[in-house]
Amino acid sequence: MNDFQYLHQGWQFKHDGKFYPATVPGCVHRDLLAHGLIPAPFYADNELRVQWVGARDWEYRCEFAADRDLLARRCVDLVAEGLDTIVSVALNGRELVRGENMFHTYRVAVKKLLRPRDNTLTVRFASAEQYVRTHRRRFTPQEFNDPVGGCVRLRKQQCQFGWDWGPRLVTAGVWRPIYLAGHDGARIESVRVAQRHADGQVTLTLTPELSKKLPAGWSWSAALELDGAPVARADALTLTVRNPRLWWPRGHGEQPLYTLTVTLRDADGRAAGHWQRRIGLRTLRLNQARDEFGKKFQFEINGRPIFCKGANWIPAHSFPGGQPFAEVARLLRAAAAAHMNTVRVWGGGVYERDEFYDLCDELGLLVWQDFMFACTLYPGDAKFLRSVRTEAEQQVRRLRHHPCLLLWCGNNEIALMNRAALTARKFAEPYQAIFRKILPLTVAKIDGATPYWETSPGWTRRHRGLLFGDAHDWEVWFKGVPAERYLAKRYRFLSEFGMQSFPSPAVAESFCPPEELNAFSATFETHQKCKAAGQTVSGSQMIFHYILGRYRLPGDYRAAAYLSQLNQAHCLKVGIEHFRRLQPCCMGTLYWQLNDCWPAVSWSSLEFGGGWKALHYAARKFFHPLLVSVVRLGADGAGPGNYYRNTFTGAELHVSNDGPLTLRGRLRWRLCRLDGAVLADGEHKVTVSGGASRRVAVVKLPPAADKRDLYLCAELLGADGGVVSAQTEFFVPPKHLPLQRAVTRAKWRKVADRDYELTLRSSAFQHAVQLSLPVPGAVFADNFFDLPAGEERRVTVSVGDAVPLAELRQQLTVYSLRDTY
Repeated sequence: MNDFQYLHQGWQFKHDGKFYPATVPGCVHRDLLAHGLIPAPFYADNELRVQWVGARDWEYRCEFAADRDLLARRCVDLVAEGLDTIVSVALNGRELVRGENMFHTYRVAVKKLLRPRDNTLTVRFASAEQYVRTHRRRFTPQEFNDPVGGCVRLRKQQCQFGWDWGPRLVTAGVWRPIYLAGHDGARIESVRVAQRHADGQVTLTLTPELSKKLPAGWSWSAALELDGAPVARADALTLTVRNPRLWWPRGHGEQPLYTLTVTLRDADGRAAGHWQRRIGLRTLRLNQARDEFGKKFQFEINGRPIFCKGANWIPAHSFPGGQPFAEVARLLRAAAAAHMNTVRVWGGGVYERDEFYDLCDELGLLVWQDFMFACTLYPGDAKFLRSVRTEAEQQVRRLRHHPCLLLWCGNNEIALMNRAALTARKFAEPYQAIFRKILPLTVAKIDGATPYWETSPGWTRRHRGLLFGDAHDWEVWFKGVPAERYLAKRYRFLSEFGMQSFPSPAVAESFCPPEELNAFSATFETHQKCKAAGQTVSGSQMIFHYILGRYRLPGDYRAAAYLSQLNQAHCLKVGIEHFRRLQPCCMGTLYWQLNDCWPAVSWSSLEFGGGWKALHYAARKFFHPLLVSVVRLGADGAGPGNYYRNTFTGAELHVSNDGPLTLRGRLRWRLCRLDGAVLADGEHKVTVSGGASRRVAVVKLPPAADKRDLYLCAELLGADGGVVSAQTEFFVPPKHLPLQRAVTRAKWRKVADRDYELTLRSSAFQHAVQLSLPVPGAVFADNFFDLPAGEERRVTVSVGDAVPLAELRQQLTVYSLRDTY
């Protein structure tokens, strides 16, 4: 007998009095685009040409026949997991739902209204743009991102109204699944799973939550399986797991997922309902004990401190409704491939779909989960607070069982950006009601295991020189200071910091006409959203400020994009390696941002579509569990008269190990001229325990050496003798390196059906070699790497489809710093 009937077929939407086929889940922008009724919103400045969409009301309808088995159930409910946003729903002419929260799930009994055939479901969406202009008009906090204003008056994806990396595209639609659900009375809404770890076993205490009181004589049973094999079973709500396999974050162990099934049986012993989820067996603690540095901000999984490495996640598309999950999965797998173990689901977007958290469970990616509040202050009237409470209860209940869930965070930057306003009662009272009462009480009541953090950054402060809380650091970027400023900073946990870069030429060409392919053309500037009130320069001007501090003036867009990405990777590398050296004082770095919601200039390391920027390749190196890093001794820069001064005398070599095991290996280094001549070298035994970092060696520069002609190469070798981490360091800015034009020889060897080994050899030193291959699905194991003169470099290349070797040879391009001028 069927329990569900999905209503994803036969939909239409109404435009100018005419109905057109629609896609559900989806949104009105996607439907209008599919019928050629609007231009592509992401191309050129078409964002401006489709603003009328958000100002209109929209109607969707669906005609369907009810499943015969479903009609035989005692009860049938209509369930809509997400309606965006001002909505009324009617079935066969009877209104069932009125709502104004994109993050609510709506469930209503419809058995008496259903017919075997010819049912009509109508969903009407009122304009969100009109709503925020006509509701809560007296609530006027300072705006930071919405160029029109008022988006906080409505519980809707905030970045739809514009952000400093995304367009203003206010949409509407059935954005999550909608279906009929049948049951026979007492329905299992959810099950709270509490874990107790002791004496080598785990006890699961199960607390079902029902839609109605359980009838007399009904009973429960529970079963746990791992990889299809039974582990535990009981005719009760307690299970004991002996010899449990624990779930660990990526890089610390395996991610075994047990299948838990809770069954409700009627008085005759027949199954009347079941609840099934995958769970991981693990403990979680946010340790905030005092220590010699101040107060910890340290997550501990299964008793082990975890250094959180990762990035901030924004919606993977401006229109998340209807986006294929494969596009989302590609981004998460890329995060895992870069040795990340944490993503922060940022508070101006959406609570992601179930598959997102399922995949994070599988990949070992911890999820710092913001509630969907960001930057601007929010209302506190009774209706708004009731809506927030329902939203929080539903989302906490939906996500609490996931082992990936690391933290519930109340909001993004509201306290940071509104400190003066929060001294006023009209703003302070709503803030306290939401973030100090509703949200923490909901987490404690419904979850009970995951910590709650009021706001990020969490009132980071120093008290007598000691550090507390998490931090956001935007001096590098917004204040234009060099990345080396990070080296003077100490944090307990850095949850936002970043650097912008331009998109690759391929992505830029996807939105920009050829004649406009310039970072400062009118078209291009519509895809650069970073120009906040009070800033004197645009984001693209700031990118060039940073480029010209390290590199020479680029000659075309390709060079500008390439140099901006090198600079972005450099800035994050300097900061993250430093903060890893600070552990256990600092126990996490989450850079801004992992991904994009449209093709644009942004802080992302993954481009729209999933391509890897230089930063993402760098992240694969600086997030590796075993890391060698270089700290130069001295400084350089221009003084009075713009005379260049350089006081570098050498470098420290550090090894960081945030894995679970002690590293016993070797560190070798060599100091070379650009022509490959070795001036000095050395090798050292290395022992570094898990969760630690230490200085291993100091390299002195020869007093008479020409620093423009030097580079230091350091390699960390594991127990098996293989290189696990490597660094190249210069002692002048790359723009001062006397690089020569090089001839690169490439040899291809097929190693698997779609995998090739590429061997490169160069006639001269090449800095930041970028390999490009315009083949669908092409992925390089490494990129943007240095290639010393006369040395071989082997890189594995994977392609999405089988490609003839001759075609690969012909299409490969090799580009490096010397090619930009």
